[in-house]
Amino acid sequence: MSLRRAREIKAIPKNESVTAPPLPDMSAMNVACPECKDSPAQQIPAPKTFEPTPEDVEDNLKTMFGGNLKTMFGYDDDEFVDKLKLGTFKNTTNISIMLSGASKGADLKFGKCAKKSEDLAVHILGPEKMNEPGPGFNETTDGRILRTTRAVLLASPIDAAFISALKSLEQYETYTQNENDWKKETFDEYWHASRRNFLQVRSAEAVYAVAYRDLKSQKKHIVDDKTVEQMMDIGGGTGIACQMYIDRFGEGEGKEDPQQCNLFFFDDSTKGFAHIEPKTHNKWCKWNHSARSWTVLENGPPHPSTYNTYAGIGATILTNGTAAIEALYAKAK
Repeated sequence: MSLRRAREIKAIPKNESVTAPPLPDMSAMNVACPECKDSPAQQIPAPKTFEPTPEDVEDNLKTMFGGNLKTMFGYDDDEFVDKLKLGTFKNTTNISIMLSGASKGADLKFGKCAKKSEDLAVHILGPEKMNEPGPGFNETTDGRILRTTRAVLLASPIDAAFISALKSLEQYETYTQNENDWKKETFDEYWHASRRNFLQVRSAEAVYAVAYRDLKSQKKHIVDDKTVEQMMDIGGGTGIACQMYIDRFGEGEGKEDPQQCNLFFFDDSTKGFAHIEPKTHNKWCKWNHSARSWTVLENGPPHPSTYNTYAGIGATILTNGTAAIEALYAKAK
């Protein structure tokens, strides 16, 4: 296939075929030997017609376009962010999309593994100085950077989801105190940097998180003055992202079926820094939405490419998490 032709090929919906335009019929073309007047004309067989398959199209998307969202989905970066923000993004191609944040540690490892697995890796960041990619980030090997603005991150629905998650994690009081006491740049880097996480999890069919269990979250709390529940206890910005994902599910208007909550967590807690729970330590777990607890997965979660759109996120410092991510992608799809 020519380079020009490959560039014209766009993403196609699943289950649709692609047919190349027919070539002219050359079966009747005769060519005589110009140096032999008495030589009879020689019959040249008609060439075989090339019809690109859906796999040919997908291969060209992976190797040539490298995450050109306009080519793949028909809308530019701002429109893509808007669809993620509203939860209306639907991946209809045959390529799985991994959403992350380009931070050092788990984000970059998910990006590299997703690319090797032939998934499209998209890292969502806020404006410069609020979010920066980790050291050594390379779009060729780690995925594509997609930036959004401060205005988008501070407006609805991201603001409402972010504040709700902080309240669920009992961090809102600290947030408001820091907002009054800290310099704007410090506050942005520590708190507002996590707002972009909403765009990673709002349209994800599953979230894979490699992080630690927070020491401060190992207590039960009262909901509606009657229900004693266990807090979702993943620490750091990863915990805020996971809480925003969990908040999508439940009962009531606008909520999704709790059975569709696919939050997978590898407990990479380190002694002295995080809560060590022997039952989950160095194991993959899944959040049980109704029981509000972690269920250990003896065989681990499914390969990430099982889902059309998934998030791969986690802590910036990993102990056994790097090996866990590699083993996850090494599983059969």
